[in-house]
Amino acid sequence: MDKHSKSFTRWLDGSASPSESAAFEADPLARTERENWRSLREGLRRELSAPPLPHPDFVNARVLEEIRREEARAAQRRPALLGRLAFLGAGSLAAAATLALLFLPGALREPTENEFISQVISARAGNPRVSVQAFQSPSDRGVVLWMEGAPFIPSTESVR
Repeated sequence: MDKHSKSFTRWLDGSASPSESAAFEADPLARTERENWRSLREGLRRELSAPPLPHPDFVNARVLEEIRREEARAAQRRPALLGRLAFLGAGSLAAAATLALLFLPGALREPTENEFISQVISARAGNPRVSVQAFQSPSDRGVVLWMEGAPFIPSTESVR
């Protein structure tokens, strides 16, 4: 592409600076090229224009009918997608419930009296005048905390 063609392209695109445009428009060779381009553009517009439609209302009616038909098809597809999503969600919940029942069987039922396990992790008091001792009861029904020097604690109160 030569310099003249680049200048013409830049002028045609409107990306040339004002000084470049003025220099290009002053060039006599560019003037004939611009005139040729204008005549070619007018000829193309005249020859390649869309032919007039003999029945434009009929064509518009057919286009609108096809648009409505496509909208109806799209509306029918939407509920099917929602149904599939609901089915997949229900399937996922069922799979999660099944896995929970298989891998956590003891978590869903109450333990029997024989399955209770008592363990004392720490048996100490914050007050130095109180002594705490933990031992297993003789009947093996749990752990007893023996506290000396502490006030009476009713059995309904929980001890931490």
